[in-house]
Amino acid sequence: MSEYCYLACSKAEILLAEGIKERLYSGHYDIIISSATDDYISYQTRRTQILDCKVFIAIITPEFVKCDIYLYELSLALDLKRKIIVIQHDTVQELPAPFPNLRSVRWCKESDFLAEKVYQILEDQNRGKFTYIQINIRT
Repeated sequence: MSEYCYLACSKAEILLAEGIKERLYSGHYDIIISSATDDYISYQTRRTQILDCKVFIAIITPEFVKCDIYLYELSLALDLKRKIIVIQHDTVQELPAPFPNLRSVRWCKESDFLAEKVYQILEDQNRGKFTYIQINIRT
């Protein structure tokens, strides 16, 4: 049975998001990507999509932190107690208040490796091993 994931990212990270989507799809996960190119999507539609998802994935970059819609999506996922994977670029020191500090997982710079790491985290999640995960991107 496939599990529905929601991935939020800035326009600059769309290629990374597509790589993650491709890897997760091959592992029988359905994923929808929300990015800055989706300005026509209403808050209500985003809320409904997040309500329907099991896992929320956020690629957090400086652009992400500056955009209210992404912070809304992350806040909503936290409020709804969704399983959350945060991929945070090292130029972002921390999430703005009131977001909690999230655990960190090390990884290398290769996007294929990162996509595989996200897949493995989801597999572990299905065994009940986490609620919040943060992956720091090292440049």
